[in-house]
Amino acid sequence: MAKRADLNKIFKQIREENKSYRIKIRVREGKKGYAFFLDYWHNGRHETYFYPKKYTGLVANKIIDNQLLKDIEKDRSDKDYELFANENNFRLKNDFSKADFIEFYKRVGVKKGSRPQYTASLKHFLDFIKVEKIQFRELSPELFKKFREYLLSRVSDITARGYLDVMRAGLNIAIEHNVIQDNPLKGIDIKVEDTKKEYLTEKELIAFINQDTKHIQSKNAFLFSCFTGLRLGDVLSLTFDQIQEGEIHFRQQKTKKIEAFPLAEDAQKIIEYQLNRKKKTVKVFDLPKSKSSINRYLKQIIKEAGITKNIHYHCSRHTFAIRCLNSGMSIYEVSKFLGHSDIKTTEVYLQFVQEHKQRAIGKLPRVMG
Repeated sequence: MAKRADLNKIFKQIREENKSYRIKIRVREGKKGYAFFLDYWHNGRHETYFYPKKYTGLVANKIIDNQLLKDIEKDRSDKDYELFANENNFRLKNDFSKADFIEFYKRVGVKKGSRPQYTASLKHFLDFIKVEKIQFRELSPELFKKFREYLLSRVSDITARGYLDVMRAGLNIAIEHNVIQDNPLKGIDIKVEDTKKEYLTEKELIAFINQDTKHIQSKNAFLFSCFTGLRLGDVLSLTFDQIQEGEIHFRQQKTKKIEAFPLAEDAQKIIEYQLNRKKKTVKVFDLPKSKSSINRYLKQIIKEAGITKNIHYHCSRHTFAIRCLNSGMSIYEVSKFLGHSDIKTTEVYLQFVQEHKQRAIGKLPRVMG
């Protein structure tokens, strides 16, 4: 049976990613395939964990092999966090509450890809409490209510709500790891007026497609999200082996859920273009490391296309959602494509398709005289 042609690239990528982790993924070639194992040091001891299932490297077993590697990568991430938690007293004997929230939250931010909101929210929180450490048992709803007022005095209500949301998510992770039992931020929110969700109309989308640019990768990535609803984080990590027989298989960076759905023809055309470009890479899109650079290039293309809206990358998801609703897709189906855990998050898009609903009502047959 034929071996995969991309094996060397896959193993090279594993070696590169190992540089960023304390726990290394190792590979040994054998008679019946490749043996994977985790390799790390803990408390002065060298430890390994071998996976009984072999990675065949065969073309016929591509999907099974890819899923095995994804499971191993998740195990590595979970184990890395577990070691960190143990070494930093996050699992103290019968008293988890003495653990340091600041160190915990920093680690959560790293696991989330050092997202700017985690870094910024932590900076504001440190400025607020005026100490470098605070134990979980010192966190209370009263403290976070004061922190909410502190944020509102320094940033916009939308930004403040975003900071509280990511901090609430971090505390939920602490609950999952049995560090605390209840979230002290539960019920503490900031109400803001509905903000306008910018999106591209069909006419604007065509103008964007037809606009020539030297930043073709940023352009194609944005269009791909307009046709799939993928977040920028998911697009940045997207590899060609996640595209299988007209479907995309991936784990959402934000929700961590494994998703699989068919690609529209326009999305498949972008994949074909990316496959046929001169520079061959494991990742689908060769994008700048800085998200701000991607958005800067995007705004430049938008301006050159004669579009006056304030468009940034996330507007591609708005565009996708509204196009889906206008095509007749149900709100439930759109919610699934966007990976929303609560359909209420998706319902905000209904306000943008009022004209579509009016046209739909107009098509009802007349039965009265």
